[in-house]
Amino acid sequence: MENDMNLAHDTVMASLLWLGHSFRLGVPSWVLTELVTRAEHPQTPRYVLGLSKRGKKYGIVNEYAEMKGYEFSWGTLSEDINVYEDVQGNNPIGRFEIFPTNLLQTFRNSALVEDLFLWLYDKHPLSNTEFEGEESIGDWFVLSFSAEGERQIGRLRTWLAVTFLPRIMPDLLAEATRIINEAKAGSVEKDGKALHDPLVETIRFQLCS
Repeated sequence: MENDMNLAHDTVMASLLWLGHSFRLGVPSWVLTELVTRAEHPQTPRYVLGLSKRGKKYGIVNEYAEMKGYEFSWGTLSEDINVYEDVQGNNPIGRFEIFPTNLLQTFRNSALVEDLFLWLYDKHPLSNTEFEGEESIGDWFVLSFSAEGERQIGRLRTWLAVTFLPRIMPDLLAEATRIINEAKAGSVEKDGKALHDPLVETIRFQLCS
């Protein structure tokens, strides 16, 4: 029953994406908590909430508060359409970024997950050379796609809604989860302290065989 409900929900979201009817996403509350309470390099509440001078400019609230996109059962897809002037007039650039909430909540190292998603998409049989996977701009996003010009943005939007989300994304999530779980099983501890933690980044693409 839950899978059927998730499928119905995701189908509706994909349809809204195809039509371009995005809505405001905001900052995930668990990310705010994670940034303040994590053991390594915690941030102050004032910085995270944008109450300090530097936090107001660079904090997570400034980055995500006005973000628009679509909510799926596995997380969110953001949408950012900007227009700039060139010699041919106004030319839009569209960027769409993947935020796998469920995966990030259990494994909070977005850099390693980003490398993993880039690698998995590149080797997926349905990956499209017209729509290359790119590193994300958003701190907690793991994969992005972009296009320039109304026609190309429309093509990208359709491909995301019709092919990527229903046919590729489930495979990426399943394979990423499998690889991360196997890596967790390979951790080594002594006296309750980690001697080897494969989920702590030491080199790029370390989760990718």
